[in-house]
Amino acid sequence: MRIPLILSLPIMLLVAVIIAAVYRLSIGDEVILTKFSNQTNTNDVVMLSLFQIETPNKWVIEVPRRAVRTLVDYNPVDETVYGIYRYGTVSGQISILSNHIKKIDSSTFFFFFDVVEKDQSKTYAALAFFDEMRRRLFSDQALLLGSDIVIEKVHYDEKDIILIDFETVSEPNIDQSLRVAILDGKTLVKHN
Repeated sequence: MRIPLILSLPIMLLVAVIIAAVYRLSIGDEVILTKFSNQTNTNDVVMLSLFQIETPNKWVIEVPRRAVRTLVDYNPVDETVYGIYRYGTVSGQISILSNHIKKIDSSTFFFFFDVVEKDQSKTYAALAFFDEMRRRLFSDQALLLGSDIVIEKVHYDEKDIILIDFETVSEPNIDQSLRVAILDGKTLVKHN
């Protein structure tokens, strides 16, 4: 049985793709990161300024109910970190005030961020984890605190309870507080 020449080329390409896929799946991400980790020596300004971590990798935050986005800019004048994201036809902005970032341990940080879409702002509390192997800070879950919140004060008692004092834009002179607990060092829940 002879295979026509016109079919042999796609078959050879398919075999090459299968071999490349098997090779890629046989090596770990750490090997790939090791091969390409020395390509850039410039540290990310956000990571260096806010966390004193020397890494070229950006801080990655998963936007609640949206796609994962990377924060790209730091404004030292008002100490705010910004991230712009798009999700289909919807675009929005993430804003983080650096004066409310609390270090929980050597690789975990507590922070707040606002998600602004269509002139509506929702405030979230989240944990960021630094992966030493990949040299990347990421946050993959967040706890919704409410809409149009202004954080006044944050107190961490080092027993995995965080007390948050805040006001809302709709009730500006009424102080409110909320207790948040850190479960298993990786999940935030509202605490009574």
